[in-house]
Amino acid sequence: MATKKPSEQVWLKEYETFHSELLVMTKERYSILSIVVTAIGITLGFVTGAKSAWAIFLIPVIGLVIILPFAYLTYKISEHYHRITAYLEVFIEPNLGLKREYAWQIHRDEFRHLAFSRPLIRTYVILIFVSSFFPFVYYLAKISLENIQPFPKNEIIITLIEALIGLIIGIYVSNKWGKVDTHSNAKVKWEKVKKLISPSN
Repeated sequence: MATKKPSEQVWLKEYETFHSELLVMTKERYSILSIVVTAIGITLGFVTGAKSAWAIFLIPVIGLVIILPFAYLTYKISEHYHRITAYLEVFIEPNLGLKREYAWQIHRDEFRHLAFSRPLIRTYVILIFVSSFFPFVYYLAKISLENIQPFPKNEIIITLIEALIGLIIGIYVSNKWGKVDTHSNAKVKWEKVKKLISPSN
């Protein structure tokens, strides 16, 4: 028995539904980043204004607690985003005579235009570096401007350790989450699925 093919209206409805979902995910990712940047800014302002000199050492810890969960959430949303765009190109657009997702892919490849998933992850990496190196830079500036004596060796060692940990975590996030499953990778997987479910198999 032959499988009944959906009508063009059905494909169009699915296409519009997925595009609406893509718009929502785009807004979500930028909203999440705005929340993180605001939280980090409030943290820096609060801690640097605190009376305790040791409060400055909390910035890298608080920064990682704020940044990492939201960076991971952005990573997962980005994966799902590219999974949908690839599905549109492989399954839906051919039934509507469209090549919009393919055109976007050509534009990115031809003009070396980065999709915004990786730049978003890199922004989180920069925030990790900023929060991790802030105490070290803060103490260096304080020593230089106020000519602190004796030299706060213990404080500098602590800030260097925090900076090193932040550097390692930042590099890991960049290498691991920065390699988000892109449109091209997702497209290969959907094409395999399409081949597996085709009537000839």
